[in-house]
Amino acid sequence: MLTAGYRSAPQRATPREDPIAQRAAEITRDLGSADIRTVAWAAYDAGRYHLTDAAPSLVRLLATAPAPLDRERWALVDVVLDALIQLDARVPAAEIVKFAEPRPVQTLVLLTAATGREGVLVDQLAMTKGYRWYAAANILLRDKSPGLARHLFGTVRLDLTIVVSEREPGAGALGDSSSVGVGDGIGVNPKDFPPHAQYRFEGAAWSGFVVLAAGPHPIYYSRTVSTTLQYPTSFPEIGGPTDDDRLDYLRALGSDTMMGVPLRAESRAWARWTTAEAFLRRVEELRRDLERRYRYLQTIVMRATGVPLDAAAPPRIDIRVEDQRTDRSVPLPEINR
Repeated sequence: MLTAGYRSAPQRATPREDPIAQRAAEITRDLGSADIRTVAWAAYDAGRYHLTDAAPSLVRLLATAPAPLDRERWALVDVVLDALIQLDARVPAAEIVKFAEPRPVQTLVLLTAATGREGVLVDQLAMTKGYRWYAAANILLRDKSPGLARHLFGTVRLDLTIVVSEREPGAGALGDSSSVGVGDGIGVNPKDFPPHAQYRFEGAAWSGFVVLAAGPHPIYYSRTVSTTLQYPTSFPEIGGPTDDDRLDYLRALGSDTMMGVPLRAESRAWARWTTAEAFLRRVEELRRDLERRYRYLQTIVMRATGVPLDAAAPPRIDIRVEDQRTDRSVPLPEINR
């Protein structure tokens, strides 16, 4: 019997099951658990392992969240919103807009890619300000939204100050009414829940910040994960939008070339005093010039966004008169303000 050089065939090792694949199967099961902590950890791992197939189950958790929410239910909502963001999920806007007030950052991050978002975002413009307004406007601007154009044309106001004097006065300056505020507090994560992700609006580009939505007023956000029971919270806020901001968004809706259109929300002009009739002609001349520039911007924007031209509304122009005459023996005539 020849045995020299003979080797038996090696035994094939039993393949180990992929731990991520095993956890994926467990997540699918655990998302339907009756235990809230089990569901929370399943949602957390779905985001951590980027299990995109879990997105529909996560959306259903938001849709079925009872109201009002207690602390544990809010903690679960936070985990689910964070997981959907990590998955870059496209969710129905109607399912997440109910969290816009208590969780504005997460909601707006998800709205950047949500389905059916235009109407929801336009509604946000009408009821918000500051970071939330700018973020919603930036998303709509990217979409070239007709709803954004209609909202801006319906809310922008132009203020014209006419200085009346015998000789031309020096240039006046207009102030800036923007403001910034920050609210701080302490959050508490329920016992045995997964780590908490804290989201915050940020107003400037910085290392680690993420662009939420770009535009004339870009908005960023930060995400900080805490593994402790308690975690610090802060909610910065800014003022706005101003009417000049609205004009900037209208220019951006039209085209990049529109950014040079000479139109400001607040303007000053001079009317030389001679007679009442000449003064009224000057007022009408200034009003028509302001309206002409506004109409030009309006026409370009409406064509770019598909808003019918016959839907154009006249500009709202508020006129204020500063009487700087040295001789005021003749009163200024009344004007249509």
